[in-house]
Amino acid sequence: MRRALIVGAALLSALAIAGCGGDNSLFDLGTGGDAAAPLYKLHSGTYGVTAESSLVDGCMAFDATTAPFSSLTGITKVLANDGAGNISLGGPDANGTPTPAEPQEGASCPGSPANAACATATIQPPPQFDNNMGFLVSDYSLDDGQGCTIHRHVENVLTLTADDTFTAAYSVKDDQMTSGCTVETSACTTSFTWNWKKQ
Repeated sequence: MRRALIVGAALLSALAIAGCGGDNSLFDLGTGGDAAAPLYKLHSGTYGVTAESSLVDGCMAFDATTAPFSSLTGITKVLANDGAGNISLGGPDANGTPTPAEPQEGASCPGSPANAACATATIQPPPQFDNNMGFLVSDYSLDDGQGCTIHRHVENVLTLTADDTFTAAYSVKDDQMTSGCTVETSACTTSFTWNWKKQ
């Protein structure tokens, strides 16, 4: 059940936030960096996972097999970028999970409207998107419908490697399990790196 909560949330998110189509992109906000380095664009649209690595599975979210990432390869999420620095990845699933209904893989800071999860980010202050790098964070609750509720904190640190292509260092921390959670009953963290490309 615990594995289903984690993998289900990471894999089955549906679009909740739509972005504008246009030429939305990351841009240099003037905080430095190599002026000669190209700034890559990140358009709204559907992105797919192309590769994964560096799994540290403290929450036992994946099967301990020779191919633990088989459940991630090929999944898709919708990325929304309004062109003004507000970027999100994924959304709540068909059951309205999580609560509140946030992008399950995170939204940028400070966000508009304000992203309350920015206050709980491990990096303070959370960095804005700049010089091909960005930070997404979400903070919400998940309920399996069978008496188990957990609090989840998600962070994705993005590095653009080409237009509409990025690598993200993903970390999810689960805690505050209710008494109905029987598989995992204490706080845990799972992290890995995944590569994304616009389809």
